[in-house]
Amino acid sequence: MTNDRHIIIYENGEKEHLQCLEPPLEYSPAIDERQREHNKHNRRVKEELSYKGLL
Repeated sequence: MTNDRHIIIYENGEKEHLQCLEPPLEYSPAIDERQREHNKHNRRVKEELSYKGLL
């Protein structure tokens, strides 16, 4: 399995890479700032993908 990609491919073949979901972090009992930022990023991307009908 590969990582997720979110790309717009235009008629002229140009590609624009958009944000995609980040893979899960290793489990840690304490939620640190890195985990909060990771969760925030994934929530934002999920909302965007859902809005576009991709989730």
